Amino acid sequence: MKIIMLIGALLCMFCPAVASSAQDCSKADNAREIVTCHEERYKNADRELNKIYGESMKGLSPAAQQKLKESQRAWLRYRDTGLALAIELNKETRSYGDVVIADYRATVVEKRALELRYLFSGPAGGPVKW
Repeated sequence: MKIIMLIGALLCMFCPAVASSAQDCSKADNAREIVTCHEERYKNADRELNKIYGESMKGLSPAAQQKLKESQRAWLRYRDTGLALAIELNKETRSYGDVVIADYRATVVEKRALELRYLFSGPAGGPVKW
């Protein structure tokens, strides 16, 4: 229990970074700028997800580390197949499709970071806000 509380405390340090990665891309002037904004959201969320994952692994038992690895591998498959679907559905929509795909990619990674943060901080960390 102490390990989980320690991990929760560590992850709470990341709370502002995850929230700040959700930039407002609606203020961009054109599709290219919107895509660039979503790509930046993705990069920020991916860095944050990697931090959360790495810090969490340090405090877990070997059995819990294995479960986290399995969970992350399954999520990576989900992310990749979801992205492939988004690409397929938008392959003929030109710049609009590029925006949809970039937004999906960023959003799914932001959600995973929030999921892991919540998982390791428990109810004390508050509800997950998408």
